[in-house]
Amino acid sequence: MALRSVTVSSAGALAAEPAAAVARATRKDVVTSLGFDGADLSLYRVVKERRATFAQTPGQVLRCPGTRSSMANACLAGHWVDTGLPATIEGAIRSGRMAATAVLER
Repeated sequence: MALRSVTVSSAGALAAEPAAAVARATRKDVVTSLGFDGADLSLYRVVKERRATFAQTPGQVLRCPGTRSSMANACLAGHWVDTGLPATIEGAIRSGRMAATAVLER
């Protein structure tokens, strides 16, 4: 059995719903995007993290560190690093690429 993961950002009211309702609400998108033609999706686990991202106020964004650290052999990566993107999975991916580039440039 292959495992799949779905992340819903800014879930709002969906996060207040029971797990079964979340599974039903996301099923069509899962089937469509992953090409499951009528696949059995009866097994699922819903994890809700309401504090997964921090409040990205202008002041908070200014506090985000850059990729390069004060240590010559360490770079920072994560959704909380200054990448020009919000604190999302896309921001985390970009920060990993930025850190890899910084390591290769040293």
